[in-house]
Amino acid sequence: AETVEFRLDHLSPFADGGKREASPIYTVMVVELHDLDLPQTAGGKSTGSGHSEEHGDEDQRLSLSLLNVIQELAATYGWQGWAEWMSRERISILLRKEESVGEGLLGVKLQEMAQTGCEWLQGHLGVQLTIGIGSQTYELEHIQDSYRAAVSALRYRLTLGVRDIVTSDQVPQANEIPLYSYLPLISETIRSFRLANHDWRIQLEGLFGAMETDRLKDGDILTVVRWLQELLEREMREMKDVSGALDRYFNGAEGQQWKAEVESASSLAMMHTLMLEHMTTVYRTYVAASETKSYRAMVSEMKQYIEEHYTNPDLSLNHLSERFDVSPKYASHLFKTEFDMKFVDFLTRLRMNHAQQMLCNTTETVQHIATQVGYANSITFGRVFKRVVGVTPGDYRKLRLKPEDSIAGGAL
Repeated sequence: AETVEFRLDHLSPFADGGKREASPIYTVMVVELHDLDLPQTAGGKSTGSGHSEEHGDEDQRLSLSLLNVIQELAATYGWQGWAEWMSRERISILLRKEESVGEGLLGVKLQEMAQTGCEWLQGHLGVQLTIGIGSQTYELEHIQDSYRAAVSALRYRLTLGVRDIVTSDQVPQANEIPLYSYLPLISETIRSFRLANHDWRIQLEGLFGAMETDRLKDGDILTVVRWLQELLEREMREMKDVSGALDRYFNGAEGQQWKAEVESASSLAMMHTLMLEHMTTVYRTYVAASETKSYRAMVSEMKQYIEEHYTNPDLSLNHLSERFDVSPKYASHLFKTEFDMKFVDFLTRLRMNHAQQMLCNTTETVQHIATQVGYANSITFGRVFKRVVGVTPGDYRKLRLKPEDSIAGGAL
């Protein structure tokens, strides 16, 4: 005990040494820095990672500036502070203050000090950071508990962070939510997405809402989001007809940038926004590609239907619109786009081709042939036949022409 007191008196970072008659209160803050390139070894020397000596000196100056700013800020708020680098990304600050205010108010003052530090460092040094505030203790022996509580608080930045600050009293005591319980939410979201059901946006919001309610750790949130990204990519790859149009969203620079932006989000709300924006972009491309596929399939189905039902005298654009649940105008547009002719011209040509075959290869009457190719009477059939083929049905049969020998075929 005498040795401990001696060491505290002479080596303590605090002004009054380790005098036990004082009644101080202690707490630990842990500052986690983001996207900051700092030297790997003490002394600011080159780490051998490709940094020049000049660059290492700049990093060392920044390191010392951060420590000085933090300690001066603590002093401004009436705390004695001792700041040290714990790793390349973390600074720990041991704070000590004579107990003069209630514990609750002291916690508010700590958050106020942390917020001031965040704003100053971000504004003047361009440093992005998160601060975890540990529990308060009256014994030096329990400082390790405050430190662990501060580190634990940093693991909940996405769900509990308020303007880059998380306090240990916010951390749930029992938070063992099995991650597999989120798989049904993920699956339903992707299923709606694949079926082009607009509800996928609501389900995505529900997924992020569940993670916030359950107060997941940052690492668990990243795991769930990666599952979501991987399942989305797998589903889209399995859609062979449209996967080519979607490839750039999952491979190459664009896909990597999306994943990096999501993983570096400063809050769960920001992560949700980034996921929604990217998935909306993918969704619009997916729907557009799917509609192109559906359009071609519909045209093919219409063509086959007409070829099977050309004998129906009631076959018309209105008939097709009812059969395929599209407007007559849209059905007409599809034919014009795909076959470069109007629907009525397509149908007439089809009927005339069949009529020519029957005139050449059968002895059926013109009246019968007219009804067999979709005309109610032979008069209308004869008029249309002469306009298209160039001769009357009777003359066509007498001349024993073949379909390719007609005027329409360019040989007669």
